[in-house]
This record gives sequence, C-alpha cells and structure tokens, in this order.
Amino acid sequence: MSDKLREQTKNIESLRLRAAADLYISQIDDLDTLERLQRLVDKRRRELTEGMTSCQQSVKSRF
Repeated sequence: MSDKLREQTKNIESLRLRAAADLYISQIDDLDTLERLQRLVDKRRRELTEGMTSCQQSVKSRF
C-alpha cells in the first residue's frame, strides 16, 4: 500500500470515528434534554394536580 493511500485511509478512519463520536454526543444531549423536559412536565403535572385538589376541596366546602 502506498504512503498516500495509507494516509488517506487513516484520514477517512479518523473522520469516521469523529462523526461517530459527534453522533453519540448529540444523542446524549438529546437524552439530557428529554430528561429535563420530563422533569418539567412532572413538576407542572404535580402543580396542576395540587391546584385541582385544593380547588375541589374549596368547592366541596361551599356545598
């Protein structure tokens, strides 16, 4: 194998590994974003549930 071909193969392999690493990192970022969104959704759901419960108790006490 010529030196030029060997160097090109090495560069291609390096680019392939870098692309795979970038993809992996973006997937981790996506998972982190999903987890943060899920926590926000859970927090909002709890807030709404607590608000509904206090509202229901208020309505029950009036009647």
